[in-house]
Amino acid sequence: MRLWQLAIGGQSTHVRCVGDFQMFAVFVDENFHDMAEPWKLGDFETLDEALAQCRRLVDQDLANLREPGMSAQELFDRYCMLGDDPFVQGHDFSAWDYARDQAGRLSA
Repeated sequence: MRLWQLAIGGQSTHVRCVGDFQMFAVFVDENFHDMAEPWKLGDFETLDEALAQCRRLVDQDLANLREPGMSAQELFDRYCMLGDDPFVQGHDFSAWDYARDQAGRLSA
């Protein structure tokens, strides 16, 4: 196993390589704990798998936070206060952008 340190957008990140395969690390920030350190959900073999895990967490939170009659904006605001904020290290996936889109779909 090799560990590479890369600079992406001025920030240093680590990418773990196993053989010739890059692993994609998913971490989770908690919107309701501003000062908490992100926790690691896991390493995934493909970017698609890592992004699917991020989306799954956001979808779970939105389903748990949603109440009947809630508007898309209300659901999104609640997610921003109480939901998990997953990200793929070194990738530009935005859980908040995804949550905003999903809240609109759920409330339509």
